[in-house]
Amino acid sequence: MAEARTIFIVMRKDLVKVLQWPLGSVVSQGAHAAVAVMHKYRDDERVKEYVQDLDSMHKVVLETKNETSLLKMADNLRLKNIPFYLWTEQPENIPTCLATVPIMRSDLGDALKKLSEWSEVTDRDIVRVLRVFNNQFAFEYSIVALERVERIINICIERKLPISAVTFYNEWIRLHVARKNYHEAYRIKRNILSGTYGSEIKPDIYTYAALFNDPSAATSQDMARLIRDYEEMLDQGIEPNELQVKPLIRLAIKSGEFKLLEELLDSASIKPMKGIHSNTEARLLSTKARGYIALFDLDGAKQQIEKLLLSHISQKSMPLPWSPGYESGVAEIKVPLEHTQTREAFFVYVRSLYESVIRIHIIRRMIDEAYELMEEMRRTIYLPPTRMAYNWFIRYHSKRKQISKLHEIQDMMLQDGVAPDEYAYTKFINACMFQPKSRLLQKLIITAFNQGNVGPKPDQVATQTNADDTHVASKIENDPELYKAGLPAVPQHVVEFSSVHKIVFHPHDCLRFYNALFTESKGRIGNVNDIPIYYNVHIVNAVMRAYALLEKPKLVVREFYRYAYHQARQCPQGIPPEVPMNRKHLGHVFRMALEASSAIESPKQTDRIHSLMNQWQVWLPWQFDEAQPSEPN
Repeated sequence: MAEARTIFIVMRKDLVKVLQWPLGSVVSQGAHAAVAVMHKYRDDERVKEYVQDLDSMHKVVLETKNETSLLKMADNLRLKNIPFYLWTEQPENIPTCLATVPIMRSDLGDALKKLSEWSEVTDRDIVRVLRVFNNQFAFEYSIVALERVERIINICIERKLPISAVTFYNEWIRLHVARKNYHEAYRIKRNILSGTYGSEIKPDIYTYAALFNDPSAATSQDMARLIRDYEEMLDQGIEPNELQVKPLIRLAIKSGEFKLLEELLDSASIKPMKGIHSNTEARLLSTKARGYIALFDLDGAKQQIEKLLLSHISQKSMPLPWSPGYESGVAEIKVPLEHTQTREAFFVYVRSLYESVIRIHIIRRMIDEAYELMEEMRRTIYLPPTRMAYNWFIRYHSKRKQISKLHEIQDMMLQDGVAPDEYAYTKFINACMFQPKSRLLQKLIITAFNQGNVGPKPDQVATQTNADDTHVASKIENDPELYKAGLPAVPQHVVEFSSVHKIVFHPHDCLRFYNALFTESKGRIGNVNDIPIYYNVHIVNAVMRAYALLEKPKLVVREFYRYAYHQARQCPQGIPPEVPMNRKHLGHVFRMALEASSAIESPKQTDRIHSLMNQWQVWLPWQFDEAQPSEPN
């Protein structure tokens, strides 16, 4: 076989080792030199012959020590009369690389003696690439990354490359664990233990970390498997650290093994790795905080959050209220403002831990403590609560008809730049107009009575009867205000008090929230064709009740037609999807629309409402017991 012409490229090794140039910049130097020599000697017969077959071009990249040795090689090529191009990087004016014209290796002679081929691939280089792709899968769940790992490992096996680092086999185990191929993963681990890959290959802490970091592990069987690996690791004399404890805690939370979770959290503290990952301790502390949150252990979760902050931030200026040294002012922390953007991800994660603890406080009806914790979170990490956290407070206060608190939360959300969503606006508006059940209604009446907002009716004895919940289903015909609001189901003893509707219903507050919804949507409330961004049957039901209570029948009809137009636009033909799920609510909506059309004496409007009611197959409240809805076509 004839010898092929080859371009020899000589690179400076110190560009990478000493000057710390990026790999891309070093590669570009060789490209510059190769292109330059081909252009400069484009009329040379050797160049013309070289480019005849573009699919079979040969190049050899060699390395030399530094600039001095590179210039010496250039002098040797001149003495041999071999054309070349010495590339000088500008504006630094640094000779970085040279490239010869395409020549035979035999013509080169000893002009480039004592040079070795550039960057022989070592097992460390292979491991570095494998780790990059495995980490890419861990963070992005990229299947392409796993395919690349598998391709590299197969090439190494086919070419029988000598591997002397256990980290290669650790990354191989990570590949099989990610693909749920546990049989192969454990086969590799057994070969490492038995010395199949060589006596110098011994398991280390990363070998077991590769088995523990299983993204698909979520069952008790997986937990049992990892516990066996944990015990085996201890038998091997390998001291556990964050890489093993953190996955065990997370898996215990997933699988519901709370007894094991308690043991893991109560066990002796694990020393994090030093000098390997700067955030190792933070990861372990945050995982422990999640574990205590799963156990509803608020004190344990708070302590972990405190340690998490103190591990990153100097102890100055701001006390944590739950810290042991709070009274004496010893345990204090402060987050420097200049660090908040560079460590934004850290603060966002700490906020999620705070909000998990806040949610548990709200579930336990410890609302004052929840507010204190939210304010502490603001001052500590300089981040406002998320929309979800605000919605927890909104749900708590709306169930108790605490309208003033809802206004405060709305103002706080606007100040923090957190826009209320459909859930928030639905709760805001419905809290003003829904009929509370017997227990809450009695509590509202007692509170208002103690404040002097309601009193006994003159023509009735102000004695509270022990009415049971059967009275909740009865209509109160003699209180037109309650009936007009579309909420006739009230306990019987409520009639004995005057002005009850003023503490049960808040039409003006309801319309204030409704106007805020239109303001956010940049719409006009007077235009029936303008639909707010969040609009559903619960909102229109409450708004129509508010207008009915304020004796504004025209506005009741307007809101009815706004909702009808909105549904017709979404579903021009047939029954809108929202109708079958909310027939009872729509029954009250149609009833209020019919009463309002009768009040304004508009038979035409009444006929249109009846026609739409038949089209949507909606019945009035008292017709539900008799009506048998048919399935829509």
